[in-house]
Amino acid sequence: MPESHDAEPLERAVAAIYDAVLDPALLTAAIDAIAKATGAVGGMLGIFDIVNGQGHAPSIAGLDPELLALFEQRYGLNLWTQAIQQHARVGRSLSSEPFVDARALRATEFHDAILAPQGLVAQSFNLLRRDGRFTVGLAMMHGVPGRSAEPDVLHRMDLMGAHLGRAFELMRRLDTLQARLDTCEAALEQQRCAVFVLDGAAAIRYANAQAQRLLAEGDGLFSVGHWLSARHNGDGAMLAAAIANAAGRSDAAVTSGASLAVRRGPAHLPLLATVLPGSNSRRLSDLPGQPGEVLLFVADPGAQCDVAAALLREAFALTEREAAVALAAVRLGGLPAAAAEMGIAPSTARSHLQHVFDKTGTRHQVALAQLLDACGVLPDTGVNPSN
Repeated sequence: MPESHDAEPLERAVAAIYDAVLDPALLTAAIDAIAKATGAVGGMLGIFDIVNGQGHAPSIAGLDPELLALFEQRYGLNLWTQAIQQHARVGRSLSSEPFVDARALRATEFHDAILAPQGLVAQSFNLLRRDGRFTVGLAMMHGVPGRSAEPDVLHRMDLMGAHLGRAFELMRRLDTLQARLDTCEAALEQQRCAVFVLDGAAAIRYANAQAQRLLAEGDGLFSVGHWLSARHNGDGAMLAAAIANAAGRSDAAVTSGASLAVRRGPAHLPLLATVLPGSNSRRLSDLPGQPGEVLLFVADPGAQCDVAAALLREAFALTEREAAVALAAVRLGGLPAAAAEMGIAPSTARSHLQHVFDKTGTRHQVALAQLLDACGVLPDTGVNPSN
């Protein structure tokens, strides 16, 4: 057992605990470091379900995995666990030895199946948290009688338990944040609008699928390294100024946002870009004076009809031709014009439109136009759909 004044094993264990916050795969190494710091044979992080009386150990070190599987099966049916349930307090370590009679322990199947094959005689335990139906604890196993109850061992267990409890909470919070981030990114990937997250110097920190498509086309917006730029120098200068302003890098007051057109080749309509300030919250990685993040939304007017048709197909189970007829009839003000533009017979267009009426629950073109307007996919005809 290391002397009390020897802090090196404790320092290594604490460092290993917080390494595991960033990489949970290192939690087993942290448990091993704690075992070395407390003079234990091995240990585990245990989670016990009070309701069904079952428990499991997601991280172990120094113990036989096969025997540990048996331990998990008998978690709620042994003298150690019963003593913990009766005497454990959050944040305070205890030894099994004052609460469990050694002769009674040796007479159990738990001893014969689990403890004896591994040479274990006692455990020191720290209850990290008790949350509703679950308890989380750190258990260190000992093979020398009396060792688990030594004041220095329990003191080190208290210290390790405090650090591991904080680390466990940090891991839980990081898991929650990562889950939210994954959900947000999945939602952004489904957006028809291009979405960029930039810093104040127009460096790209995130680009959804539509944004990456625009960059790949390089017709209007493109990237130079990690930096976003525009095809026309004038547009690039205005975009850079809007991004710097939104990030608080310019001398001008930060506005609620700015919109501008980004020109493309002669065969395409310009892109419509909106720059908005991101979060004002500072992060640990922010350097003094580092600008905040900026959101850039870019719409492609030329793709809006395709977007509207896709939305209609998905929302009302329309075929591609049915959606096209519906949009054209509303945009052009009537079915004959729609049929002529699409190069199909009026009777065919009428048949498609009837299917649209049936699937959308509308009865005539005015009602259909009102529905498309409510869904946000009504082409800009300049005509009130209620007229």
